[in-house]
Amino acid sequence: GGVIPGVTVTLTSATGTKTSVSDDVGGFAFPFLIPGAYTLKAELESFKTFEQKDIAVRLGVTTTIHLVLQPGEIAEVVTVTGEAPMVDTTTTTIGANLTESLYLRLPMQRNFTALVSMAPGVGDSGALGANNPSIGGASGLENNYIVDGVNITNPGYGSVGSYSSVYGSLGSGVTFDFVKEVQVKQGGFEAEYGQSTGGVVNVITKSGGNAFHGGVYFYGQPAGWEARRKEPNIYRVEKHTEFMRTENFDLSADLSGYLWQDRLFFYAGFNPQWTTQRSMAPAGLGQWVNPGEGFFDRKDTIYSWSAKANYVPTDNHNIEFSTFADPSRRDIGPNRTMTSEGDDNYSALAYGSWNFIGRYNGVLTNRWFLTASLGRSYTRFEEQIAHVERPGYWDYVHYPSRQLMGGIGFFENNNGENWQFNLKTTYNFDAHGEHTLDFGYMYEDVTYTAVRRYTGPMLANPFGETFGGFFRYRY
Repeated sequence: GGVIPGVTVTLTSATGTKTSVSDDVGGFAFPFLIPGAYTLKAELESFKTFEQKDIAVRLGVTTTIHLVLQPGEIAEVVTVTGEAPMVDTTTTTIGANLTESLYLRLPMQRNFTALVSMAPGVGDSGALGANNPSIGGASGLENNYIVDGVNITNPGYGSVGSYSSVYGSLGSGVTFDFVKEVQVKQGGFEAEYGQSTGGVVNVITKSGGNAFHGGVYFYGQPAGWEARRKEPNIYRVEKHTEFMRTENFDLSADLSGYLWQDRLFFYAGFNPQWTTQRSMAPAGLGQWVNPGEGFFDRKDTIYSWSAKANYVPTDNHNIEFSTFADPSRRDIGPNRTMTSEGDDNYSALAYGSWNFIGRYNGVLTNRWFLTASLGRSYTRFEEQIAHVERPGYWDYVHYPSRQLMGGIGFFENNNGENWQFNLKTTYNFDAHGEHTLDFGYMYEDVTYTAVRRYTGPMLANPFGETFGGFFRYRY
């Protein structure tokens, strides 16, 4: 039952071995670990070697291991096969951890925001779309999204990825195959996870290791494999447009490994996606809405990519750099819920985001840890209109036999940028029990610019004042 100082404790994983020595109260710690499976070994002369395998380390969770050394020869090994406790008794956070081993075994959308819905207390946010779930009963635009320590939340709307008040969320900023683990925090989260009246979605991405891994993946949903939907199973976008079917093709390739064993690791991935949504005007209206059969397709092309590098100069210091983006485009066409005869309201969309972060993690002493990071998050949404000078209108003269809409009407273009710097230090100490003190500083320089207007020319009133459906704001 006594404490044993001076025990050499080693922790081994796919990224090498870390070593620590127990202090005067028998304590040891390994901070800044990459989530995954670890093997722990403890050695001291006159005691049998202790070994425990398959210890699960999860994102944002402290895993506690209590070691009991038995007297004997150090060459003798006592292997413990019991799992480490899955409950972190050191935190008040309410939430759930979703690991790669879980979601790779389940049929689901290839989008990291779809993982969030698997956590308790997460529900549908209604009109805000599936990419912005309600966490803990809050609105879908009240969450905070953090990937590898960089805040990728849209600075204009509080959504994930690019967002428009007309189209909602488009893209998520990070490709599905790049995600290693997702932690959903509903409440009681730490001070560094502020800026949220909803939930916090904390994501860590994949890293390289001392072995090479790679793969090429293909996912397809051909439109020809889906039968024609019939009433009442046709999803009606609005009273003038019926959604018929979707076609998806998703190609992904990634490679990870090392450039210098135990010291320099890398990960790289590329994930192009092609999506086509087919809609149709109701019978009797198609000849006026779109010459021909009344069908029209909306095609999105997404080129998601990701890269990550980890440099470990010594066991106690780690330098990490990661970058990921999803530049996307929707072809020129009838992207609104209804098109007009000709191309009066045809438009194209350019959207997506680009993020990067550089981070340093250091173990200064057995009790004192430090992390510092610098990152940038950028989101963009732009609707490129074929005839921006044409005003929006509805033709009610020929209603109901003929009903036309011309011009886009209202539209908005926006972009947001967030430069971030974070510094956090952690100190562990004993004073009638074990205690942890965290202190940090966070700085964010946020810029958001939006152009909101209506299509059509500028108009002059009788007083000589010129007006147009246009305004811009910036903060």
